[in-house]
Amino acid sequence: MTKSGWAASLGPGLLFAATAVGVSHLVQATRAGAEAGLGLVGWILLALIVKYPAFRFGAHRPAVTGTSLLQGYRELGRWALVLYAGVTLATMFTVQAAVTLVTAGLVLAAFDVRASPGLVGTFVLVAATLVLVAGKYQGLRRITGVLVAALSLTTLIVAAAVLPKVDLSTLGPGVPSPVPLAFLVALVGWMPSGPDVSVWHSLWVLEAGRSSGAALEPRQVLRDFDVGYAGTALLALSFVVLGAGLLYGRPPLPGSAGGFSRGLISVYADVMGAGFRPVIALCAVAAMASTTLAVLDGFPRALSRLWLRFGSDENELEETTGRAERAYWFALTALVVGSAIILNLFFSSLRGLVDLATTLSFLTAPVLCFLNHRAVFSPSLPPEKQPSSGLRWASLASVALQIMFALVFLVVSRGTS
Repeated sequence: MTKSGWAASLGPGLLFAATAVGVSHLVQATRAGAEAGLGLVGWILLALIVKYPAFRFGAHRPAVTGTSLLQGYRELGRWALVLYAGVTLATMFTVQAAVTLVTAGLVLAAFDVRASPGLVGTFVLVAATLVLVAGKYQGLRRITGVLVAALSLTTLIVAAAVLPKVDLSTLGPGVPSPVPLAFLVALVGWMPSGPDVSVWHSLWVLEAGRSSGAALEPRQVLRDFDVGYAGTALLALSFVVLGAGLLYGRPPLPGSAGGFSRGLISVYADVMGAGFRPVIALCAVAAMASTTLAVLDGFPRALSRLWLRFGSDENELEETTGRAERAYWFALTALVVGSAIILNLFFSSLRGLVDLATTLSFLTAPVLCFLNHRAVFSPSLPPEKQPSSGLRWASLASVALQIMFALVFLVVSRGTS
């Protein structure tokens, strides 16, 4: 691959980072530090390790076959597509509403807007849709790179300054006693993100190849993913440090979208100075806007390709774009309308909506991880194109652990209800 082609291949990794460095980091990781100090670091690292194979397969499949995970599902049988469709339809509106509500809260805090979070969230959805209409993939990649880099740099600087204030005695195994199981599940449900992002990543890799006009090189595609994944892990720990150093032992941040966001921005301003508050606010808005953009593109892109896979065995690189584009815009419109309804009619609590969305992702994760495993260890793939045996066993262990955790949560929840 030429240098320009390699640069183009960096796009999917940036989009993955943009999707991850949002609610799971800004909200959930910060809450983890605020409520338990460093006591939940082990669980965050466990989630990152356990989910790694499933996410990596989203880069592996397109890199070695030129087809997405959805084509891998199709090769398993239409039952796999139906299963994926069910999981997606059950979670997509809540997930999109959750990330949009966090973005709306940051807009309220940054610009001192006096309006309902639902109304601002609807405006964010419409604005993000216009960005996708105008720029499509290339515009999304460029915007995402700038926005994620801005917040990432700010977060690393603040976390380094806060680290000496962190109570290291809170670090340890197990679950700290004040932390409820429901929050632990919500934390790991999107750490670093929901497994459905692996399907989007496989489609972004293919789109990057089409946009660059260069053949994909597996080693470079996988390196791009690994860099993005390592970056999201580092930032997750940085947000925990922020919460542990500045909020642990204090009253919790408000549960409303605007109140939580103002408190979060104040965390940065307390370290960097009040003069930096506008800059910090803009970085936070930018980062969550990039997450909203990535999610708003990911679900419709996956659903449009899913629709084509039901009726066709064609190679995805040979498909006409007309049918896919029409399905994409239809799915995007439905997602915007459904998410706006949730924002305006059903949820006023940021924590409630975020915890619901992340818990749904936690419970459906074993299904998607299993499908990803089958898609890359399919008999249709020659052994030399399959991941290593080490990743095979790590993936099987990951699926088993996630099934066990989901069952334990359901049993415990049923016993306490």
